[in-house]
Amino acid sequence: TSIVLMTDDRGKLTACIEVKGGAITQAKLDRNRPVHERPEVNNEIIAWAKQTSVSYINCSDVKEPIPAIATEVVAAAV
Repeated sequence: TSIVLMTDDRGKLTACIEVKGGAITQAKLDRNRPVHERPEVNNEIIAWAKQTSVSYINCSDVKEPIPAIATEVVAAAV
């Protein structure tokens, strides 16, 4: 098991990521919240995972981003 820490530009802790067997098992914000609650952090973790060939598909803390077009359609439908 490896623990990866994500920080902002000032070095402040943003997320804590647990990687085991080439896959993210947990990705948490402060107060143990899942990273998908902050889309910009979630998306950076996805980019990092793809760049390093780490799987995130089975981690409930990380969600695939919704494409902008789909968001616009949903907003228009409401």
